[in-house]
Amino acid sequence: MVFFAYRFCIHLALLLLAPFTRFHTRLKELIEGWRESNKALCAFEADPSRPLWWFHCASLGEFEQAVPVMEALRAEVPAVRIAVSFFSPSGFRARKHSPLADLVFYLPPDTAANNRLVLDQLKPAAVVWVKYEFWFGYLRAFRKQQIPSFLLAATFRNGHFLSKFPGKALFPEVAAFSHIFTQDEPSAVRFMACGAPRVCCTGDTRFDRVAATRLKVERIPAAEAFRQEELLVIAGSSWPEEEALIAAFIKEHGLCGAKWLIVPHKVDASHVDEICTRFALWGVARWSEYTPGDPGIHVLVVDSIGLLASLYQYGHVAVIGGAYGNTGLHNILEAAAFGMPIICGPHTGKFWEAAAGREAGFVFQPANESAFIQTLQQLISQEDVRRKSGEAAALFCEQRRGATARALEMMRATVKA
Repeated sequence: MVFFAYRFCIHLALLLLAPFTRFHTRLKELIEGWRESNKALCAFEADPSRPLWWFHCASLGEFEQAVPVMEALRAEVPAVRIAVSFFSPSGFRARKHSPLADLVFYLPPDTAANNRLVLDQLKPAAVVWVKYEFWFGYLRAFRKQQIPSFLLAATFRNGHFLSKFPGKALFPEVAAFSHIFTQDEPSAVRFMACGAPRVCCTGDTRFDRVAATRLKVERIPAAEAFRQEELLVIAGSSWPEEEALIAAFIKEHGLCGAKWLIVPHKVDASHVDEICTRFALWGVARWSEYTPGDPGIHVLVVDSIGLLASLYQYGHVAVIGGAYGNTGLHNILEAAAFGMPIICGPHTGKFWEAAAGREAGFVFQPANESAFIQTLQQLISQEDVRRKSGEAAALFCEQRRGATARALEMMRATVKA
């Protein structure tokens, strides 16, 4: 009964949302993306001689967690084909031309007709769902067609809707995954307590991802020219909350002989203009307009995407966005892998790595402006504190590598293709 109610809600949502597509840009983009994806799926031809693995990622963060597995899979099975689906327009936009994938598409709405369309066209040898986005019609279709399916880098918190009524009635679809690979032991215990029979804590594939990024990172001459020999504070995936806190710090303590690199989560022109106005008193420039080596520039605003993970190689202190508002903490592991102490907001309940990093001694979560200013001042002025925190961050990441190999070994033993 709950499953049929779920299906009804999907159809009702599609009906109710249709009139708003003319006025809501993101919704319009999503609907148009579904149409284009249906065309791409209908044009896609399965190749019986080449097994296809389908990875579904809610957005860009989940894609980054899947990348190490996709790369390892291609290395071990050169003939494999990979399809990647997204739910989020931002994830699709950023990775629609990924060289890792033979096909990138929006996941069509979870109707029976779309379930048949996707599986008939892809004919997947295996399906990998990343982290925690569940579409129960698709999961049921995998089970009925006996397609090996895996949940990768999963988390399962206390009070999750699938652990209580009415969500618990849908849990059998989740329990039917061939294997569930969790990021941490508590999640594995909770999955098994709810009735999932094949659960294993393999760890978080992001540690393999950031390790690979660190090992193959390329020089960025403009960043070198900007930093020179000075201390560099990087605001990674910042929102206005973090940008305001940094501005408050500089207003109180000055530049402290440091350079300041602001890499906002949103790089639209209006937001970049707001940042430049906020920091105008201290010599600010846009990345796209920066003249390397200009001595008058102390604050540089990166107005393009795709650079942040590599820019961390030049940083000394990171301020990571998302946890002072309600958007969710952005990736702290990219900075930690380069040995950077991290400041972020207190709203990190869904992000186990923040609590673990705080315990390890490299994550700092000041609750308000005065505490933020005090914490940042300590990390800038006290080299020993900064160095010990950075060493703890690098060690934290290094010790947690290996999730990709553990998960892929069990996947390939199950699929045998």
